[in-house]
Amino acid sequence: MSDLDDKIEEIKVKIYDLQKDLAVIMNDAAKSKKWSPVGGDWRIFSSGNVDDWNSNEHIKNFGYERPTQQQAERAAVEMRKFNRLLALRDELCGDDTELGIYHFIFQNRDGTYFIGYSEQQNYEIGSVRFTTKESAQRACDMLNSGEVEL
Repeated sequence: MSDLDDKIEEIKVKIYDLQKDLAVIMNDAAKSKKWSPVGGDWRIFSSGNVDDWNSNEHIKNFGYERPTQQQAERAAVEMRKFNRLLALRDELCGDDTELGIYHFIFQNRDGTYFIGYSEQQNYEIGSVRFTTKESAQRACDMLNSGEVEL
């Protein structure tokens, strides 16, 4: 083999090693890439109002922006419900920071709320959770009586 052939072979080995390194780096990057809200020019304000507004990275990442007015208006309704439920939970449970196992379920058939629970605290439920059965029942009673309106 000539010196030129040796150089070519050496470069091929380097290219192969670099391609392996690149594949590992790209795989790691794909794994570590986290989802972020797409955002948009329709902002939901803390008042619940929706308006056409310039996108802002911090506001977008908090989830207060949507691409369309219709999406923003729908999200504002759901945000109000969730925020009011959090406020109700905090009022009924105080500073108890224990991960609650009680939540409530809305029954569409008759329009009432009832208690649900997960006996294991290591399950996350996509709803507001109460620390005691009594506080969850109180919340259901307040919702069912109309005292609390979401």
